Amino acid sequence: MLSLRDVANGSLTIDIYRYLVDLFKALPYAKVADDYEALLPWKLGKPARKPTVCSLT
Repeated sequence: MLSLRDVANGSLTIDIYRYLVDLFKALPYAKVADDYEALLPWKLGKPARKPTVCSLT
């Protein structure tokens, strides 16, 4: 589990918290290998949110 987190956090631009929430919601429904493959960070993970800049002008 930690290695999946490290992959998602290190090499991909994925919001790790959102990935783990989605993973734990979907994991009980995975039954076959294709289901588990769909849960890998580069397939399930959503892009990390970019900080927004607020202009005061």
